[in-house]
Amino acid sequence: MILALDPGSVKTGVAVVHKDGSLAWKKVIQTEDFEKEMQGVLDAYDIGVIVMGNGTHHKEMQQRTVMLLKEQIGRASCR
Repeated sequence: MILALDPGSVKTGVAVVHKDGSLAWKKVIQTEDFEKEMQGVLDAYDIGVIVMGNGTHHKEMQQRTVMLLKEQIGRASCR
């Protein structure tokens, strides 16, 4: 599965796409709720690739995504 992120200052577009390109899920979320919303996505889907737009706030969102993934890996290793 592919997680696609289109970060913005107030809202962020999120989509999960199958490798064949078909849409599995999409939502526009409040950027301030990014970690909470993404935790649910990461729990629900077997994400293998993450792509992100390089527009508004992409560097900040890239850092937040990396931190979230590190936390996810830490939780998985504790199980």
